[in-house]
Amino acid sequence: MTPTALGLRTFLLDERGRHRWTPFGPCGRIEVDLACPNLRWEGAGYWDSNEGSEPLEDAFESWTWSRASLPERTVVLYDLKPRASAPRTLALSFDRHAQASEIPVPPRTTLRATGWRVGRDTRADSGFVPSVRTTFEDAPFYSRSLLDTHLLGQPVAAIHESLELDRFSSRWVQCLLPFRMPRSARARV
Repeated sequence: MTPTALGLRTFLLDERGRHRWTPFGPCGRIEVDLACPNLRWEGAGYWDSNEGSEPLEDAFESWTWSRASLPERTVVLYDLKPRASAPRTLALSFDRHAQASEIPVPPRTTLRATGWRVGRDTRADSGFVPSVRTTFEDAPFYSRSLLDTHLLGQPVAAIHESLELDRFSSRWVQCLLPFRMPRSARARV
């Protein structure tokens, strides 16, 4: 992953500052060259990190996150449902120099639930209905998908994640954690 610039700004995800998100390389290129399986590709890249001083499930009920690479920028949308405060949305645009600017928060739209019935929603330009192109990861508490959507007046593909922390902390999901969740057959190469 080669970012166009390094982003050093950290964003607080909760009011108490116990959870932070840093988009180190919001814009960039990635090259993948694997021997087994024999696979090579390149495309838009992205590099970030989350950190916290308490378990996620203690601070949040759920969140959704998406990233879309547009020609001159990357758009990131974060919808957070904290346990101890009102829901929060980050709607940010990063330029090629990793400088962040807030954008108007697009309207929320509901996507179809996953096979595990994890709820999914996202944001898109008014009047556009996004769709799930494929789901890469479908677990009892988490999903990662590729969306066809529309942001800042442009059609775009977006990586999307949904995380349900109430489900994650439930006893039945905790019992499943020692076992690897199979990835979607469509995501395998």
